[in-house]
Amino acid sequence: MERKVAILLVLVLLQVFAQTNAYDRRRISFWWNEKESQIIRDQIMSDLELKFDDIVKSS
Repeated sequence: MERKVAILLVLVLLQVFAQTNAYDRRRISFWWNEKESQIIRDQIMSDLELKFDDIVKSS
């Protein structure tokens, strides 16, 4: 169980890093742009929900 939680945590961090790099490599200010950051957060959460569902189903 702890291993799955650790894997999920790593996936979260990788997903956040990948999303920030993919959407904007030149500036960090987009985090303060509410519309853009909301879209990114929604995308990250939907990806994580799918991955979490896969982990739960496989266990």
